[in-house]
Amino acid sequence: MGAIDFANLNATRSYQPLTAYAQSKLACLMFALELQRRSEAEGWGVASLAAHPGVSRTDLLLNAPQPTSR
Repeated sequence: MGAIDFANLNATRSYQPLTAYAQSKLACLMFALELQRRSEAEGWGVASLAAHPGVSRTDLLLNAPQPTSR
């Protein structure tokens, strides 16, 4: 569901909460993968791991703003 909109990274032109969330999760995954690639290439001995946020036990959805009806 995620896609990086490089022309609107900070969602200043338009803001859709789930779109912004998906973009941020994809950016985190891309960072983790690139960090691991660089660690292996340079022999840093650093392991970069990414975790799926849907499996994390949080109250994120329970505390999210509810859509307003128009």
